[in-house]
Amino acid sequence: MKVAFITPENNIKYMSHYNVLDFCKEVCYQPKYQSAFKEFSQNYHYFYPYFDFVMFKLGYMFVNPMFQQKTFITSINNYLYLDDLNSFDYQENKEQLIQKILSQHLYPFMTSVSAETLTVQKVSLDNINECMVDSNLMGIMNKTSVIVDSSHIITANTIMNQLLLLSPTISREYYQYLNEYGFDSAVDAVNFCVQNLGFLRVITSYPSIITNKAILNEEQLNFIEMADNHGFNILSTDTPTKSLIKEYKATQNKIGRSFY
Repeated sequence: MKVAFITPENNIKYMSHYNVLDFCKEVCYQPKYQSAFKEFSQNYHYFYPYFDFVMFKLGYMFVNPMFQQKTFITSINNYLYLDDLNSFDYQENKEQLIQKILSQHLYPFMTSVSAETLTVQKVSLDNINECMVDSNLMGIMNKTSVIVDSSHIITANTIMNQLLLLSPTISREYYQYLNEYGFDSAVDAVNFCVQNLGFLRVITSYPSIITNKAILNEEQLNFIEMADNHGFNILSTDTPTKSLIKEYKATQNKIGRSFY
């Protein structure tokens, strides 16, 4: 699927979805942005900062995010909001656009992946909160979600957006998943993370873990067994889907990795 960036000057940069990360890197490493990007990237430890720099620091907009056709996302504070591309007016300034979007959308679509916005920490039964837990038992949840009920959805969208930029394999599989199950469900990314990437969806308000035990590794199985013994309700589909856990692990960055 073709995607595009719209610059603050309303210039449009069309490209394949597979070229988005390379495009962002090229922008970030331009000499005029070198100092700003170096400072910006200091708060990024788990996911790459390139897409965020282009969106949050430079104010670009991104068209057709996560295969949502005829839509775009734009930054407002630490959030990225999704809107209908047909409603986009090139004559509007950013402030007008922000006011229109906030009046029409209660929830953001995703957030920044900086350490200021996204909590990423090893989980245990002593410190577990509402989060999406990956195959390394790292709990991921946005800090700034204003509505608890939307937290998993926003966080899963944030995670999936990064993975689609990093992995052609996950990108292809997610596109096929959307073709099979539809492109209009708010929980597509949550379900895909659980069913295919081995994430655990942890809900603490009614202690439960939603999972697909058929694809979990030994460490995860031990964790949910302990959670079960501590009163968590384990809800598992036990569906032998195509596991992409190895592909997910290949996308991960080391904590404290330098981007220079």
